[in-house]
Amino acid sequence: MPRTPEQNQNIRERRRAKLLRAALKAFAMVGYDDLAIDDITKAAACSHGLFYHYYKSKELVFEDVLRTYVYPLVHAPIFQKARELGGLEGLYAIAKFGIETMQKGGAETQAMIVAESLNKIEDYVPTEGFVPEKISSELWINLAKQAVENKECIDCSPEDLAVAIRDIVIGVKTRYANDGVKGDFTSLDLFFKAIRG
Repeated sequence: MPRTPEQNQNIRERRRAKLLRAALKAFAMVGYDDLAIDDITKAAACSHGLFYHYYKSKELVFEDVLRTYVYPLVHAPIFQKARELGGLEGLYAIAKFGIETMQKGGAETQAMIVAESLNKIEDYVPTEGFVPEKISSELWINLAKQAVENKECIDCSPEDLAVAIRDIVIGVKTRYANDGVKGDFTSLDLFFKAIRG
């Protein structure tokens, strides 16, 4: 019995989703600059022909990864909540979110890795009509400025404070990745306790 048009559409959507998920994983593991289409097709267990049926270039699949996985993550409600909390409370909220997201594993973790690597990509040129969003550490720095100005913490450079907190988050994420220590916020908590003065 031949497939219905709806069944064919479902098959196409599942194939595209599988390719996109494989691309996310490949971009997270290899990075944009070093990634080859072969990395995606191997991860998706598909032919190059099937890949090119859905995506004409590495840039197009990367932009789909950004739209589907990365941008929704970086626009999560926690970032608005952090702005509302302000200062150290806001910094703690987004630092904890970063650690918890990495510990979930799967697509969210991979999207976080891709998001963190965006400012380091050298070879990416957006395709016509796609305007990549700038993902910066501006929120971290603004919250750190509030914390310093409101005397919520020791007097220091807001930029240094933001970098120090991000470094702790990266350290906790790395410790989880290497040792499997999940839900351990000791380093983060100790740092926040120490900087309150």
